Amino acid sequence: MNNDKQQRKSFRQRYCEFSGHPPEEFERRVLLSNLFWHAGIIGYLFWRVDPRYFADDTELLGFLAVTQDYDEFKREVANHRFEYPPKGILRGWFRIRLSGRRLLKLAAQLFPMDASPSPRELEDTTQITKR
Repeated sequence: MNNDKQQRKSFRQRYCEFSGHPPEEFERRVLLSNLFWHAGIIGYLFWRVDPRYFADDTELLGFLAVTQDYDEFKREVANHRFEYPPKGILRGWFRIRLSGRRLLKLAAQLFPMDASPSPRELEDTTQITKR
């Protein structure tokens, strides 16, 4: 019964329990800790100056916050990649945005009873493939 109750918790609830942060900080904490590795300091400065820069990312976090299992989480990330491809030089070329791979790794930690992602699923699908 306790395990069943744990499985019905949203990603937001699980993250806040895991990190010890209040729900009001969910969006900012998840965003800033899951940027591409090289975008950390710049992303933090962007967030402080104009959080609207991350509007697409915060919209995704809103969808992810209510997911209740890993598969649902993974579908939301994939849908967002398809619906909102990176636009502009900063989001596209310099990748000053959320990392889908980092989000999936975090979800795999927080939804441990669900199927863990394979290494192939964790590959960054935004890379251009050779033809």
